[in-house]
Amino acid sequence: MSEVWLDGFDQVQGKRSGGSWQAGAAPKHVGHTTEGLSRNPHGSAAAHPYPPHTWYTPAHHPYKPRQKIQILPLNRSGYALAHPSGTPETNRAGAIQTEVEDFASKTPAWSQYSLDCYVEDLIVPICEACAIDPRNFLPTADSSGYGTSGAVRVPASTMFGFNGLTVHANWHANSHWDQGDIWIEYISAKAAEIMFPAIPPPPPPPTPPPVDPGPTPEEVAEFLRAVQRWRFQVACNV
Repeated sequence: MSEVWLDGFDQVQGKRSGGSWQAGAAPKHVGHTTEGLSRNPHGSAAAHPYPPHTWYTPAHHPYKPRQKIQILPLNRSGYALAHPSGTPETNRAGAIQTEVEDFASKTPAWSQYSLDCYVEDLIVPICEACAIDPRNFLPTADSSGYGTSGAVRVPASTMFGFNGLTVHANWHANSHWDQGDIWIEYISAKAAEIMFPAIPPPPPPPTPPPVDPGPTPEEVAEFLRAVQRWRFQVACNV
C-alpha cells in the first residue's frame, strides 16, 4: 500500500518508520499533549523517541502557532501510547495519534478560535483521510484521569471497535491524563458540522389562492327578497 500523507502538512523524518495495524481494529484519533512548548516544533517532532503520526502547535502557541507536521504515514501505526508486555494492543489498535504542544492542565482554557483552528487544521483532515467519524467521542477528564484506573479509561475490548475521537487518558494500560479536560464535545460538533453539513429542508409548498366562501345566508335571503320585489313590480306594470 502506498504511504498516506496529508496535504498541507510538513513532513519530517522521525526516529521510527511505523508499524503494522492490528487486523479489524476500527480507526480512531488519539490526542496527546507534549507537556511543554518548543521554539522548534519540527525539530521536536523529529527527535521524539516514540513518534505519533502528526504534531501540532495550537493557534495560541507563543512561538510557532498552527504548525502542521506529519512524522509517520497514516497507513502505519505510531508509538506514542504505552503498550506494556502482555496487555492488549494500543498503538496498533487503529490509533491515529497527534502530539499537541501544550499542557493537559491548560487545554480547558482554549479559546473557541484555538479549538476551531485545531478542528479545521488537524481533526477534519485526519478524520477524512482515515474514515474516522468525529460525531463519536470518549469523555475527557482533569487530573482525575491520571493512573491506569483513571476516571475516563475504557476497556481494550471497547477501544478496539470504537471509531471516533479519543485522548490519551481513555487508553487501557496507560497512566497519562492528557489531553486534560479539553472541550471534546465542541471539537466533535465542529468537526461534524464541517464534514457533514446539514441538508437544508425543502421549501414549503406554494400557498394556495384563497377560496371564495360564497354568499352568506343573509346575502342569499336578501337576493331572494329583491327578486320577489322585482317580480311584483313587473306584475303590477302588465
